[in-house]
Amino acid sequence: MLHGYFLRSHFPAGVIKKIDTSKAENYPGVKAVMLVQENLPMVIRFAGQEICAIAAETLHQARQAAQLITIEYDTRK
Repeated sequence: MLHGYFLRSHFPAGVIKKIDTSKAENYPGVKAVMLVQENLPMVIRFAGQEICAIAAETLHQARQAAQLITIEYDTRK
């Protein structure tokens, strides 16, 4: 059985210019890291919007892996 966790936006609006999931993908127990939208830039329309999903052997591993994902936001209006 795998456990899932969504990495969500902390910002209410903006654009994601760059995402690096390589560290999360290599974290022990992680089976998959999937972006909700493959093409960048990704538009953020509300705080809490899903950015990517992590599947791992335990929920703890999925949450830890999510913390390793680096995101470059542009939040200027």
